[in-house]
Amino acid sequence: MTSIRTVGYAVIPGGLDAAALATLRTAVDNAVETGAEGVDVRAGTVWIRDAGVIGEPAQTLAASTAVLEAVSELLGPDPLVVGTLMRNPVGPTAQQGLHVDWAGPIAPGHDQQVQAMFFLDDVSAGNGPPRLVPGSHRSGSIPPKNLSDPHARHREEVCITGPAGDVLVFSSHLWHSGTANTSGRPRRVITVTYRRAH
Repeated sequence: MTSIRTVGYAVIPGGLDAAALATLRTAVDNAVETGAEGVDVRAGTVWIRDAGVIGEPAQTLAASTAVLEAVSELLGPDPLVVGTLMRNPVGPTAQQGLHVDWAGPIAPGHDQQVQAMFFLDDVSAGNGPPRLVPGSHRSGSIPPKNLSDPHARHREEVCITGPAGDVLVFSSHLWHSGTANTSGRPRRVITVTYRRAH
């Protein structure tokens, strides 16, 4: 099995069961429909900037044993939860340029932040899968300016697809982005962000 330390990401299959998925989808949809605090719609994307507003169903995600094991591979023991958000790209303008979710480059092996994306819907090639550049978290650099163009491609990028319930855990220093949703189907994902404790 390829190490998450080497490629910078891992997919945990079946991290959410059917009951949890139904509860989370309902909570997300209710928050969006009622315009709860932190709901934001722009650039073809629906956000809940603090998914904690949907309550306990989202808050329990951070404690997933399998997710914490993967996160700890990159951050060490007892990682700290620093945020939870929901993102649903709903159109072709949701495409993002490759970026990192940290202020700048880090030395290889010194990851400071990791994200866990909980798939609430099936994620396919057409409905906005995340794209990643494997191993780029160990490059000691951030994406060059030309890759900030949403339409630019990296020759080694991969798109991550999978059924609802899967969880994608990846280093925030990995070059990554969301992609366009051309399917007309939702791609609701809740992302929990962790940071190194020490």
